[in-house]
Amino acid sequence: VSRALSVLMLSVAFQSGREGLLIFSAIPLSAIGGIFSLWLRDLPFSISAGVGFIALFGVAVLNGIVLISEFNRLKQGGMNSIREVILQGTRARLRPVLMTAAVASLGFIPMALSNGAGAEVQRPLATVVIGGLITATFLTLFVLPALYLLFGNVKNVGMKNTIAGLVIFVFSFSFAEESFSQTPISLDEAIATGMKQNLEIRSAEINRLHSEKLMKTSFNPEKTDFSFDYGQLNTIALDTRFGISQTLCFPTVYVHQRRRNQEKVNAADAGIEVSRLTIKSRIRESFFHILILNEKKNLLTKADSMYQAFLDRANLRLNAGESNILEKTLAESQQKQIANQIKLLEYDLQTEANFFNLLLGNSGNFVPQAIASKYVFSTPQDSLSVESNPQLISQQHFLNSGKEDLKVQRSHLLPDIRIGYDNISFIGWQVVNGSETYFNANRRFSALTLGLRIPVFYGADKALVDAKKVEVAHLSNELILKRQKLNAELDNAIINFNRSSENLTYYEESAIPNAGILIQTAQKQFSEGEINYLEFAMVMNQGISINAEYLEAIRLYNESIFHIQSLVPNN
Repeated sequence: VSRALSVLMLSVAFQSGREGLLIFSAIPLSAIGGIFSLWLRDLPFSISAGVGFIALFGVAVLNGIVLISEFNRLKQGGMNSIREVILQGTRARLRPVLMTAAVASLGFIPMALSNGAGAEVQRPLATVVIGGLITATFLTLFVLPALYLLFGNVKNVGMKNTIAGLVIFVFSFSFAEESFSQTPISLDEAIATGMKQNLEIRSAEINRLHSEKLMKTSFNPEKTDFSFDYGQLNTIALDTRFGISQTLCFPTVYVHQRRRNQEKVNAADAGIEVSRLTIKSRIRESFFHILILNEKKNLLTKADSMYQAFLDRANLRLNAGESNILEKTLAESQQKQIANQIKLLEYDLQTEANFFNLLLGNSGNFVPQAIASKYVFSTPQDSLSVESNPQLISQQHFLNSGKEDLKVQRSHLLPDIRIGYDNISFIGWQVVNGSETYFNANRRFSALTLGLRIPVFYGADKALVDAKKVEVAHLSNELILKRQKLNAELDNAIINFNRSSENLTYYEESAIPNAGILIQTAQKQFSEGEINYLEFAMVMNQGISINAEYLEAIRLYNESIFHIQSLVPNN
């Protein structure tokens, strides 16, 4: 609709449907450049890329308006040769067209080359604009004049022809856009995309960068003391004195501070693995959930077609007097119920697809590639252990960090070291080796200072040490509790997996084959008149219900596996 309105507005502005379509033809070729540039840089189509296409189309149409307006001005000025109009108009508007494209392209170059925060949003937008403007400028300067020359002698088309051409153009472009927006993706590709684009993982990586920056705070001595004195320091003469001193904590303080900060970095690394493991499990779950929803939709669609056929048959039987209104009403009720379930299922599919793309970082409109909806899991249960779980590893690093922090606080009870240096003048007569010698301001005397700062009043520091001991005990208890919870959760997950596996085996070996027999037999007996429609509907509903329950059993089976994989990495 928006594209149709745009062409209509251009046609009204130029009072020509032909010229409106000529200007709007800049959009397809500029889109080719934007798509090609995304492919060249291996960037997915995303919301930011879509915004870039909008900006690109605006500049492309603007350049077309500039050129066509100049052609019309020359024609209104009395120039009759279309070839001459094109040559002079293109020559006159060459600089504005090039400047428009160059300014936009050069302005987006820093965004296209950025690697900092937000680069994943900036790069697709800038890439689309720069690549699209190259082909758009080529169109404006070469293809558009050629099209103007080709259709220059054709009279303005009528409103009906304009609308017909507009509809064909808009719908063809819409179909191309729709096919471009839907991108099938495999499970491995979806996981790889999520690992790169998901913002929860990005947040954990930023937190790790923060911890890494704090490593430089491990060595944090006090400020260096510089001093300068001038006056009658020794005698009536005006002397000068320069001093510098530095206080350092006992060396073990800095050693333990570095180890503490390193443990925080290690905990942040484990935090990244926690996020990756969680997102990977969610992607798998959402991927297979969409597959199962699609299978449910196919099942209900087949049932809908079948009930629609029987509804048509029931109407014929009712009109022929071979049945009563009950059979027709029952058939219609069943068909509408199935149709309503399909509609609700489509909403569920849209919701799950949005969540799936959110997990992938909203880097495109991806749909899962069609594969078997049952996930394969063959890891022996006796080999499953939570000891490699990053949550447990992260808690262990927090405990190690707390222990090092305790050592830091204990080290503060040790003396601080003070080192100083003084340089002073002593103007006047001095006795040197039994004789008096005059010293001016250029003759200077120096001294080195070495001292200790002993904590005499250490009650507060001792209380901090005791508080750190309590904190370490708390972290140690948290580690034990975390291990117990993960082990209990893994045990329950294995029980749930065994239950889901047995339930799925029942459906595969017994329920589904029986459901197929029920449906086939019911269809045959109903067509032969051995059972009435009420009996047929009851059997068919039973068969459809069993198939739907089977798909739900697959979903529960898959989720039990994904739960185990979220607790035990590398499985």
